Amino acid sequence: VVADEGGGYLEITDISRTFPNKISVTVREKFENYAFVAEGQDADGNPVYTYYAVGDDGTVLAVSSENKNNITERQNIEIVGFEFPAVQVGEKFAVSAGFEDAYSALQTCFSVISSNNLRGNILRIEYDGFFDLPDPSRWLAQFIIDCKEGVQIVIPDPQISTQEKAKKAFEAYLSLGDQVGDIGRMEGRIEVKMDASGEITAVYSPSESPAAETDA
Repeated sequence: VVADEGGGYLEITDISRTFPNKISVTVREKFENYAFVAEGQDADGNPVYTYYAVGDDGTVLAVSSENKNNITERQNIEIVGFEFPAVQVGEKFAVSAGFEDAYSALQTCFSVISSNNLRGNILRIEYDGFFDLPDPSRWLAQFIIDCKEGVQIVIPDPQISTQEKAKKAFEAYLSLGDQVGDIGRMEGRIEVKMDASGEITAVYSPSESPAAETDA
């Protein structure tokens, strides 16, 4: 059971009765962290977005027309690109058939983000899947992660070696903050690469500044 209490959520995990007339209730507080986005249309054909706020354990804690965290002023991390059936508050979030591997990879990324205390640094994660134009039978996919400061992280084929790819990506992200005098995380892209031998690296490419483009 998940109950809304004082802006937070309490889950009853245990109820015990002590003779003769005492009842003990054990609760656990839950927090919104991620918002999976479902897109629809209103009567006039305009896009309508529904946000499913999900906690760490995969429980849907709220369904809303806006992405707003119930405790802090920041938004939940917005997740787009997944298809999923309608789900009610208190139920476990699940994706539609064909998205299971990508969802499992996303949960691994969540774990790496949490272990580095970076939830507040991530705005949005997009799962982008598409067929390869030269070879339409080949399905390609990537996670595109938008960070609060401006830099973007791209993890291709996230279902493969997910843990190592995510670790390399966020190690590169964190290293940008150590570069004194550099714009670091304010712009550019971190792209994870895996060569034929299976070695994984994360490469940062800064964007060209407007001044450099003007001088050119």
